Order: sequence, then C-alpha cells, then structure tokens
Amino acid sequence: IDIRIGTQLECIGCTACIDACDDIMTKIKKPKGLVRYASIENILSGKKFTFSPRMIGYTAVLLIMMGVVFALLFTRDPMRVAVLRAPGTTFQTDAEGNISNLYNIKFSSRTFHDFWPEVRLLSPKEGKVTQIGSAPLLKGGAVAQSTILITLPNAQITELKVPVRIGVFKEGKLVEAAETTFFGPVKNK
Repeated sequence: IDIRIGTQLECIGCTACIDACDDIMTKIKKPKGLVRYASIENILSGKKFTFSPRMIGYTAVLLIMMGVVFALLFTRDPMRVAVLRAPGTTFQTDAEGNISNLYNIKFSSRTFHDFWPEVRLLSPKEGKVTQIGSAPLLKGGAVAQSTILITLPNAQITELKVPVRIGVFKEGKLVEAAETTFFGPVKNK
C-alpha cells in the first residue's frame, strides 16, 4: 500500500502509517497529522473533526448501556441455587411417621471466595434438613453439588405437594433462598 495514493481498498486501518508518519514529521520538525483519520470531504475542505449530533447520541447510548451492564454486575446475587427432587424417588416414611424427600442441590458461585454452604429449611419451620455425605466446598466461580434429605412431620402434609423454602447460609448469614415442592401421602378427607 502506498499511502501517497490516498484512500485505498487494501487498507485495514491498523494506523501503523499514522504513527510512522508522525515520528518522521517530528524528526524533521514539521507539523504532525499529515496522515490521519479524516473523510475525503474534510481533507478537501480543510475542516477539522467535530462531534456531530449523531456521534453524541451514539456516545450517550453507549455510556448508558455500559452503566446498565456495570449495575447488573455489581447488584447480582453472589450465588445461584437449584433444588431438584432426586429422580426416580418418592417420599419415605420413618418409624415416627415423619415423611422425607430426597433432593439434589446445585450451588453456583458468582464470587471469587471459597466457602462451605450451609443448607437450612426456612419454611415450614417444623421440618429439618439432613446433609447426605459431607457438605461440599464451594470454590469461587465454581459449581458444587450435594444431596439433602428434607423431613417433615406427617401433620404438616396437608396436600400432595407442599411448598418448601430452603436457605443457603454463609457464616450464619442468608446468601440465597430457593423454593421446591415436597411430596407426601394424599390424605382422605
């Protein structure tokens, strides 16, 4: 590409010629800007670059979009939790008549900090959560899975599907909550 010819189709806009020209012009003590980004109309008329109303509008839209992205990044939840019933299982009844369901729980961290998530039952209050196996270490930016058993007193089961709310705690502080359904025996009225 010979920059002396002017605008050429082969130019990829790498700006190496602008930098090289400015270096040479500085060495020979001439004004910089001989090679520059400009339209042919600006070069022929000698007008300087100015921000047009369209460019100001595009800049404003870009800044607003960047603000929205940063706001979404800084206000997002530190983790996501998905609680699903273990496939192929139904409810179990223990010796005291309590009903239990088995669940797979998946933790997705959105922070850079590692911690041990603690799972508690938020509602109904009369139930309890039992961790099956050891609790997983949730590494920053990673995904961990665990299995839990939720047990409710038989008196709490008033319908086939009972809504259950589970909380995930970090050092005693509620980080995320998830809802699922608890299956129990159908009661005849």
